[in-house]
Amino acid sequence: MAPDILHQVIKGMFKDHLVDWVEKYLVLTHRRTEVDCILDDIDHRIVAIASFSGLCHFPQGCGFKQWTGDDSKALMKVYIPVIKGHVPTDVVRTFHALLEFCYLSKHIKAVKEPWRWSSKYKVLGQMLVTNQHLSKLTTACVDFESHGMLKGTCLSAELEALGMSDNPDVPNDEDPNDPPPNQASNLEDSNDLMIDHGPTILQAHT
Repeated sequence: MAPDILHQVIKGMFKDHLVDWVEKYLVLTHRRTEVDCILDDIDHRIVAIASFSGLCHFPQGCGFKQWTGDDSKALMKVYIPVIKGHVPTDVVRTFHALLEFCYLSKHIKAVKEPWRWSSKYKVLGQMLVTNQHLSKLTTACVDFESHGMLKGTCLSAELEALGMSDNPDVPNDEDPNDPPPNQASNLEDSNDLMIDHGPTILQAHT
């Protein structure tokens, strides 16, 4: 089962585990005064990041209490360079592996699959429209399910509307008025004896 990207990977694995892990590592390997200096330097690096399209600016560093999913995703983009030099290389590689997993999983859904579904002509516009439609379909499915819709099949809905599906043990794709399999086969055998195929094409036109 695929993990939930936002709650299990971004907020769970990254923010609640790896970011806290860095601070715990610093506490175990440095004196408290040194830890405070290192954390202040990390915050200073985050604040000093130049404004750029797609990057979130943290004027107060990462020391605020209430974190949102957007805050965590924005911090992911800048966290590797701000901790480099304060933690071992293996820790930086761990962060790199997690971020690569997150970006690749998003890249497949948002880029690769829409590209494959396109006609390869003016691909970017088709991909953007595809992603918009998928987002709207997902929202619609959630709304339909919250109203008890999208359950069963069209046939089961019609049978229920006609009052013909009173037996809950009958599968949705079967008519409760159908005869049992053995009885149906017997009816077919008896019908085979009385089949009248009618005139042939040649006889019908002579």
